[in-house]
Amino acid sequence: MESAYRALGADLGIADQVRFRGPLIGAPLAEAMRSSLALVLPSACDEAFGIVAAEALSCGRLAIVSNRGGLPEVVEGMDTVVPEGDIPAWAAALTRAASDAAWRTSQERHTATAAARFTPDRFVAGYLRVYEKVLGDIV
Repeated sequence: MESAYRALGADLGIADQVRFRGPLIGAPLAEAMRSSLALVLPSACDEAFGIVAAEALSCGRLAIVSNRGGLPEVVEGMDTVVPEGDIPAWAAALTRAASDAAWRTSQERHTATAAARFTPDRFVAGYLRVYEKVLGDIV
């Protein structure tokens, strides 16, 4: 859909403000996240888990997400959840992220705490607790 988004950017007069980086993984992805103002994830789907949002948080960046599925859980404790499909609310959230440095800094202070909930060690420990409970009930 890149060509459609490029055309939309041109139509809106913002083509020079939009950058298409293509697929990124590993260090290039982390650097792209760190060099961004924020991750914007206006999903209209019920995401089971917002891995992209968690990745942004682990890079110390805001994740502005829609209120669908598991996305609000990823940014729990932060003021970055926006109603899905509410264009004025999205515009306000993006404007605030871009123009209110004090608010952005206050939110970025929460990124490490939020990201720490999603480390591999925490996931493994959670799975082990579930297995122990299930197997303990059987044995």
